[in-house]
Amino acid sequence: GVLARNNEVVALLSSGVSMLRIARPILLVSLLVVGISAVLSEYVVPITNERMYYVKRVDIENRPPLDEPVRHAFSYHSRGGYVIFAQRFNTRKKEFLGVTISFTDQGRLTMRLDAERGEYVDGSWVFHKGFERTFDEGTEIAREFRTFNVPEIQETPKELARIELEPDAMNFRQLRDYTNRLKASGVTVNDYAVDLHAKLSYPFTIFIMALLAVGLSASKKKVSIASSFAQTLFIAFGYLVIVGLTEAFGKNEVIAPAVAGWSAPVFFALASTWFLARVNR
Repeated sequence: GVLARNNEVVALLSSGVSMLRIARPILLVSLLVVGISAVLSEYVVPITNERMYYVKRVDIENRPPLDEPVRHAFSYHSRGGYVIFAQRFNTRKKEFLGVTISFTDQGRLTMRLDAERGEYVDGSWVFHKGFERTFDEGTEIAREFRTFNVPEIQETPKELARIELEPDAMNFRQLRDYTNRLKASGVTVNDYAVDLHAKLSYPFTIFIMALLAVGLSASKKKVSIASSFAQTLFIAFGYLVIVGLTEAFGKNEVIAPAVAGWSAPVFFALASTWFLARVNR
């Protein structure tokens, strides 16, 4: 901005130096910050968010920790498309009490199993005393059983005992695997898919804003520092509004998750390119 106000940018451009060459130090630093932001988002932020949720639940709300041995109202979406719900899950005894298992195919419930108890025996889950119900074109068939083996549920008690984290307490790989598992079980995953794309696109905001700042501050129109500051606030607020709107549209299935996660970065990247092109003319 100072170079532009003193007409030094005009002199440099007239000498054949491009605007990108002039702004190279700024852009290189912004790319470095993009890398740092990506590393923090993947390895630091999820850990601190997980700790924050623990402190909120245990120290502030005085609720039991999620990793206690006996868990009540337990639910889990299996990789095989099964949804497990149990009134109580004892991770040490590897046992469910009051368990319901449902299976959906393309969003349609095809099987439901209700059992008094379930246990992990010889590498598979066995359920005792209950009913198996199958649904086919509006017809329900119920069958009582004393024992029922469900080898399709591949998760071991150790895997089921893992804590299901909040999306912002997961890194990209964890959120991707969690989203794929939910999708396989027939759950609508738009919320998680939007968050997944946002995790990828968010760090690039730094570089895009640097490009936009260079294009605006180096324009031929002379503006005061106060005006530049006001312009900065307006642009930042506009960016947050667009991000909030597109993410809301994506999570409500109005637009695709990829469009929701990348709309704001792409829009502002195009605006940055246009402003830089104007400076070079």
